[in-house]
Amino acid sequence: MTMATLRNADVYTPKLKSNEPSIWYGTIISSDGKSADLVYHGFANSAAEIITATRSAATCARSTIAFSRGSVLDAQIAFESADVTAGRPNKKPLDPRKILDIGGTRYSFSPDFNWNGENHLRLDFWSHELVVSAHAFYPAPPQHPRKPNGKNSRRASTERTIVPLMESVLRTDPAVRLALAADRVLLVKWGAGFFPGLPFDRSDVCAARFAVWDASENTFIKVGNPAAIAMLALALRTRNLSVRTQGTLNFAREFPLRLNFQSATLAAALKSVMVNGGQGVWRKHRRVLNYLKRLGLTDLANELKAQADAPAGRPG
Repeated sequence: MTMATLRNADVYTPKLKSNEPSIWYGTIISSDGKSADLVYHGFANSAAEIITATRSAATCARSTIAFSRGSVLDAQIAFESADVTAGRPNKKPLDPRKILDIGGTRYSFSPDFNWNGENHLRLDFWSHELVVSAHAFYPAPPQHPRKPNGKNSRRASTERTIVPLMESVLRTDPAVRLALAADRVLLVKWGAGFFPGLPFDRSDVCAARFAVWDASENTFIKVGNPAAIAMLALALRTRNLSVRTQGTLNFAREFPLRLNFQSATLAAALKSVMVNGGQGVWRKHRRVLNYLKRLGLTDLANELKAQADAPAGRPG
């Protein structure tokens, strides 16, 4: 496994076999240096890119968790200058066909995440996932240092509410847009969990993961980090962060992502929009942008809008 701990991301950029992004993970180490505050998986071209994405994922997760709990962000907690360990897994991600079969509950954590003093070795991982030690992301009541206070918590969003927002997020992504313009039918599967960490000697943990793949080729779509981070934040919003009992990692039913054509003319026009973008193309999806802004993710919402309006490239 290739790893490096960096402050200056320009120091370390390992060679890749091609110009295609590959799966990386970034880890933000806890202040005691013994465990992790956050682990993020995503596609990237270099350690520099995954380090930037990991810090962004941490900032967005922190804001999402604070919104869910109705708590106030601690201005002293910031991740822009945090030490990040960047690495590439030495195993392949779980096969899309196996992801398709996953249902019910599964306990899984990202590499090197220390929970209750033990390393949870992984039998599998997904190409997009996020695990955070929640106590590092919101202030805890002094009488119960590790126990979440649900007094001001907001109601979790339902799967029915979140899935349309996820669809809009994914349609901003260049790789997804090119796949759809090439008439590929995509499948999306996601899950999230909150583990309260009882008894109090265990860290509260939030986890989210998703995958997008070509249904005919059984190959992963390499979703970029802006859309991936938004997807993971939306998944976290489906968890009740005020629970007191042991949590579970629940997976939603997969949903398809495809272009709907009413005529050949409309099909051509829609494909052109998917490939070429254009100023204001994403106005009809402003609902998800407004939702992200409500979570305090204004910068991320603006980044998604910008990439939706930008050219995606050429369809494969």
